[in-house]
Amino acid sequence: MKLAMYFFSLRSAGGAERSMIALASEMQRRGHRVQLLSWDDADARAFHTIPTAIPWSRLGRSGEGLQKIRRTARLLRLLRRERPDLFVGFVMGADKSVYFASIAARVPIVAAERSSPEMYSARLSSVKARFYFNLFALCRGVVVQFDSYRSGYPARIRNRIAAIPNAVSTPARFAQPALETPRAVLLAVGRFTDEKRFDVLIDAFHLLAGRHPGWDLRVVGDGVNRGALETRVRELKLEGRATICFAVADVEAEYAGAQLFVLPSRWEGFPNALAEAMVHGLPAVGFASCPGVNELIVPGANGWLAPAATDATLVTTLAETLAIAMGNPEARRTMGERAKASMGAYAPQSVYDRWEAVLEAWARPWAAASRRVVARPRQTDHEHEGH
Repeated sequence: MKLAMYFFSLRSAGGAERSMIALASEMQRRGHRVQLLSWDDADARAFHTIPTAIPWSRLGRSGEGLQKIRRTARLLRLLRRERPDLFVGFVMGADKSVYFASIAARVPIVAAERSSPEMYSARLSSVKARFYFNLFALCRGVVVQFDSYRSGYPARIRNRIAAIPNAVSTPARFAQPALETPRAVLLAVGRFTDEKRFDVLIDAFHLLAGRHPGWDLRVVGDGVNRGALETRVRELKLEGRATICFAVADVEAEYAGAQLFVLPSRWEGFPNALAEAMVHGLPAVGFASCPGVNELIVPGANGWLAPAATDATLVTTLAETLAIAMGNPEARRTMGERAKASMGAYAPQSVYDRWEAVLEAWARPWAAASRRVVARPRQTDHEHEGH
């Protein structure tokens, strides 16, 4: 196969960027021809390492008016010249210029959705959400990360949806969740954006800091809310106990050095940071109402899920659940071992086999005439159990 893979920018440390680069690398290793495309400037550098064998076309930053027309024209010319079998767009959203260029170049599109369908209703009006969903009808296929997400899409496109989770690799180092000396670390990793609700986490830790003097909070990442989070730490006088850290290349060291992981998101797709924490042997805390988080955390087995809460009770509900986990080192040890084992369902070989099979089926010339080219992927035992 000849594949073109798109993400709007590869400069950030996010999980979607890393997942696409990892998929591209594996497809290249398996003998397929792959190139990456993004709306980055020509001199942009990717946060995650891109193999030198994979070309990366940086088509210029997104913009409006003439700038947007020019970058769309560049994409159209590239697709007509390269003629990939499939254009795989990660987090396509409503990037109409990407759809236009692909259709004009007569290159079939695959949309790799990286969030649960709840994102659309949370961020958009019903009219806009319906418009965005209708764009998926232009795709030969749509890849989501859990089969439970299928029902959130319009019925007319569900027969061309494939559910493929992200790959989770076994690390070289593991956490010691029961260790509480010299100090225990409550860790969160992710983009500093509203849906991650790290502000809620900081407020919840403030309620716990006095009762758990041996614990510190580390929030690792980057994004538009960095300044607001740092300000909140100062307002609550948590300096020295709560630290807002820049994204690091060696995030494995963060997982290995922590005793408990928390992801207070409103929604996720496949929460990479959560999965990575769990495969390092960290038990985790999240909200039961969060799609993606409630697929990976099994309460009482490999972590804790805070009950669904109103905006007014989010902080106290999260604090109460964290207090249970922080106060029980033996439960953290047991659940950490189970967390590590539960991530075996997402072994890279199995995940990439499913990706390759789906893409090869959709790349066949007759696939457009037969929308049911890919059956619902075989569920693992992990998925049958509802994890």
